[in-house]
Amino acid sequence: MADPNMTPNTDASHIGLKFGWVMFLALGIQVLAVGFINEISFDAARALLVASYVVLFPAVFMNIKRPGLGLVMVGLALNFIVIAANGGAMPIDPASLGASTDEVDALSSQSGFLPITKDVVRVGDDVNLRILSDIFPLPGPLRVAFSIGDVFILAGILMFAFAPLWPRKWSIRK
Repeated sequence: MADPNMTPNTDASHIGLKFGWVMFLALGIQVLAVGFINEISFDAARALLVASYVVLFPAVFMNIKRPGLGLVMVGLALNFIVIAANGGAMPIDPASLGASTDEVDALSSQSGFLPITKDVVRVGDDVNLRILSDIFPLPGPLRVAFSIGDVFILAGILMFAFAPLWPRKWSIRK
């Protein structure tokens, strides 16, 4: 007879989110800020980006006992700290993008976020808390970098997503 503690936990009711809609609202604010408002006003976009974190923190905190959301909270906090310390935008090291000197100059002269990101190119002394910024290049053809906070967020989201597949004895009880 199979050990009932080692069967996958198919009862998904324990992973529902309180105020999950608020998380999607905060992500929508980020998309709006970086994708559209940035075209009108970089200052307004940066303010909205910071505001999205202020909306997101309580919603994640309300669900902190859910699998992986503690890691998500740590990642959000790390990203928020570096964004707040750098005027409302995530600094990215141009070397992490694999950019040439000419490209670095062009990227550095832009007044807003890099396309489809919350990143702004910053070099050397212009970056506060550089170790928390987007300094790790993603391998492959994409010119993207990520931060330590992004690693925590991704790990937490994966834990949350795969929690229903964990054996029952690994489940986090309410």
